[in-house]
Amino acid sequence: GYFRPTRATIDLLMRVYKRLAQAKAWDQQVFNEELSLKPLKGVSYRVMDPHVFANSKTFWKSSRSRYLPGLSADDRNAPVMVHMNYHANKHERMLCLIDRYHHGKKSACDQIPIKS
Repeated sequence: GYFRPTRATIDLLMRVYKRLAQAKAWDQQVFNEELSLKPLKGVSYRVMDPHVFANSKTFWKSSRSRYLPGLSADDRNAPVMVHMNYHANKHERMLCLIDRYHHGKKSACDQIPIKS
């Protein structure tokens, strides 16, 4: 994410840091809770289009037909970013995304099983 370096954002990040130092927790969840459940004056957030800034579950499962199969997918639906946070075989999936979007191999990700 992007943070404007203000006193309020530093305070927010310190709250997140303290919680993570005290107990084992998922950093994204702690950040979201601190941001939305305990708001700070001067701190705001924006929600981006989940198809443009996708996580791996959106890309591979819930919106798979938007991106795959590669040869029939509309290039205007290409994500700007895919956060690899859901699947166990992240490396394999990252490599196929690099082949597809950076090396132009449109069918590079088609071999990933549909129910995965």
